[in-house]
Amino acid sequence: MRGVGRYGTAGLELVVGMGIGFFGGRWLDQRFGGGHGYFVIGGVIFGLVAGFRNLFRAAKNMQKDLEREESEAFPYEREYLAQVENGKKADKAEADKAENESKSDEQAGS
Repeated sequence: MRGVGRYGTAGLELVVGMGIGFFGGRWLDQRFGGGHGYFVIGGVIFGLVAGFRNLFRAAKNMQKDLEREESEAFPYEREYLAQVENGKKADKAEADKAENESKSDEQAGS
């Protein structure tokens, strides 16, 4: 829940990056490009790339934070799950052993 403030602006950063690219490109077009719009297109593309880069970086950091928070919130969960899994393996091994014994008894009786 702490990440809401930290990551809540990720979408806004994308829009702001595009806006800065657009207005920067428009200014460069008026100053150097003769009004053809090449700098505007380049600026918007640059803003999109920068915005998506920040968005993906925020998503990756958010995933790491969620994993860290889950491991801190449930410190014994991993140990418990390992015990449950070991219990299932032991139960399966016993069932397999019993099945093999019954098969050998059947073969011995035949």
